[in-house]
Amino acid sequence: MDTTLREAIQQFISATLRLMQLEGTVDIQENIRDGLREISVAITVPDHAEVFIERNSQALDALEHVVRLMHGRDATDRVAISVDVNRHRHMRLERAITLAQQTAERVRATGQAETLMAMSSQERRAVHTTLAAYPGITTESVGQEPTRRIVIKAAPIAE
Repeated sequence: MDTTLREAIQQFISATLRLMQLEGTVDIQENIRDGLREISVAITVPDHAEVFIERNSQALDALEHVVRLMHGRDATDRVAISVDVNRHRHMRLERAITLAQQTAERVRATGQAETLMAMSSQERRAVHTTLAAYPGITTESVGQEPTRRIVIKAAPIAE
């Protein structure tokens, strides 16, 4: 990873935590997946993580947005940057996938479409990707942000 970007992210988040009078650690990991560079920033705060995740994670979303801006709009490489606090987003993603899998099984059994709760774009993408491997099931996103949802339907039978 570009050490300058890594150091800038580390310094920015550490300074933000200090200004918020929170103690915590910051772990930054980089992966390359399907040719896309992914930077994951994991923040662990033992106390008061709710300031990041209350109000539908607005503060966490804002922090992630600022970190993404640090990469720069004029950068030539595409980088996916995610920020998580106390694994909140990770656990939400796992719950969304589990719920979607259970719902897909019900839809397959009953043939009745079901609509899931509103999700972030990352959660919707993971659900669509996961359920793409389910035979007899199709998915569709409906609605407008921030209440965009996934509808899980029985796939039409090919003749």
